[in-house]
Amino acid sequence: MIDVAEYMSNTIRKMMARAYKNVLSNPREAEFVFRMQKQFRKAEQRRKELKETEGLDVPPFLISSIATTCNLHCAGCYARSNGIANDKEDLRKATLTPQQWHDIFTEAAELGIKMGCKIVFLVEYVPTEKGTEHLALTETHVSEMEASVEERRTEFENMIFFSFPGDEKYVGGCLASGRGFFHIGPDGSAEPCPFSPFSDRNVAETGLRQALQSPLFRKIRDANALSWQHTGGCTLWEHRDEVEAFISAPS
Repeated sequence: MIDVAEYMSNTIRKMMARAYKNVLSNPREAEFVFRMQKQFRKAEQRRKELKETEGLDVPPFLISSIATTCNLHCAGCYARSNGIANDKEDLRKATLTPQQWHDIFTEAAELGIKMGCKIVFLVEYVPTEKGTEHLALTETHVSEMEASVEERRTEFENMIFFSFPGDEKYVGGCLASGRGFFHIGPDGSAEPCPFSPFSDRNVAETGLRQALQSPLFRKIRDANALSWQHTGGCTLWEHRDEVEAFISAPS
């Protein structure tokens, strides 16, 4: 089983070391990459400190849905089925202000959550509408994709590759609910992931630290819900009745 935190942190270290080596001939770029290396090391240490001193699990990455409009209408789009994107203005979710997003990302940096590139998510089709379950990848398709991902990891050692949700079985279940990441909706709702629109905290009201201590996230982890049996796609969406029961149950 892969140690998620160590895998991410180790790959980030390799990525920055490779980048520094590639820009040594350019003093200006080398200085920038050197500063980035220091920031990544500082962020990694900060996450470890919070775990040791406060028992707070801070994921290395944060997924944010900023907007509620889209000019595309892709079949099976999670953002439309979850109500994030809508063509009708009166049906759209409220959105946070630029200042609120600025405050969220500032707190994220203070907690050791970094935003950046060189991280590749190969996202499978994840059903978020009843009647679309048959569109999820078959076991044969998943096996073919896993082989392809392993080739990429070998070829590009300085990058992070995650097959989502295909890699769940190698990392002890889904990475949602703060285990590897969590999702912030355009209205500030703290959700396990983009495909499971369940929330009991809003970061605009509580801040990131309190959102990471969400009773919903804790109940999901304590019940080992991220490893529940499912037929494909998102575990939490398939077991949405149980997840909604977590929200309504006393903390």
